Amino acid sequence: MTSSIDRAIYTQLFLDLENYQLTYTYNGEFTEQLTEQILGLVENSMNVESESSKTKKKVYFIMVESLQNITRHQSSTTEDYLLNGFFSIHKSPIGYFITSGNIVSTNNIEALKSKLDKLNSLSADELKTYHQELLTLGGFSEKGGAGLGLIEMLRKSGNKLQYDFIDINTRYSYFYFQTNVSISADYSESQANSKNLAIAKSLHTTIIKNNLKTIFHGQFGHENFKGILAMTENNLAGLENVKLKKTIIYVMIELMQNICFHADGKADYQGEGPGMFIVTDRAEGLALTTVNYLLKSKSEWIINYINEINQLDDTQARKRFLDILMQEHVKGDKGSGLGLLDIKIKTKNKIEVSTEVYSDELSYLVITANINF
Repeated sequence: MTSSIDRAIYTQLFLDLENYQLTYTYNGEFTEQLTEQILGLVENSMNVESESSKTKKKVYFIMVESLQNITRHQSSTTEDYLLNGFFSIHKSPIGYFITSGNIVSTNNIEALKSKLDKLNSLSADELKTYHQELLTLGGFSEKGGAGLGLIEMLRKSGNKLQYDFIDINTRYSYFYFQTNVSISADYSESQANSKNLAIAKSLHTTIIKNNLKTIFHGQFGHENFKGILAMTENNLAGLENVKLKKTIIYVMIELMQNICFHADGKADYQGEGPGMFIVTDRAEGLALTTVNYLLKSKSEWIINYINEINQLDDTQARKRFLDILMQEHVKGDKGSGLGLLDIKIKTKNKIEVSTEVYSDELSYLVITANINF
């Protein structure tokens, strides 16, 4: 079961990310299949946002390079706790901020810093010339091109490459790398870079401390559903219990549909439900959590309803489910909480629910379903 501290973290995350139209993060092992699914999810999200073709091409290229960088370096040590890679993408009104994280040998830091600082010091014309020089030299290593990808990321973004190193031990450090793609004339490179790299690092720290696996914050519609579900199915590939897999997928669908159909929004809210979905690793299984805005007038009903169904044993819960199902069939009623009741039945765990005041009209609604392995 999650603790009260966990629930405060969920709400704080939602608050920290609410000014972004899109946030997606993943922390763990990166595979080729997962990389393709991340690219697909973000591409769908950009289509939903009606992003320009030019911006989509820039963001997609930089994402590919960032994800490839993670997969190239994630297995360079046998120390398991250092293996996880980190990826995040944020969209704000002024631009996209794409961050990758992976371990590096402490011995390689100075050379990497020197390369990045050199690239950042070059003008657009100098970058073009340097790019041609590297192509002519044909300098490639087993780990990829000799800075060619970095040059292209710098040229396509038009902004300086941001980076930082955090010491892990005497042999390894964690390397954060961020590329920013501006989409607004209001973009201030120095201000945006320092702020958003710090946010990505802070987010990663929260993820590690609380065993978070995946975070998606944005608009919940059909296309984003498909992307999140596809990535989850990929992560569950090694799970032999088919029934358990089906339960996890079912609960995810119910929780995300709850956001899609019932979430409220701020004054400028338009379209599909705004919210956040989080997967958390637990010693006994997974915790699936959603956070969204909810009108205060609805808060008391949802709290009371979940508390009520949490008191039911399995037999009582199944009878209540059938009763509600028959009422919906006869009266055509919808939105009666049938999905939440089914989550209680399928997980055999109590549903955790809490609300916190956001404004005079809105509350944050946090719902967690725990699935035991």
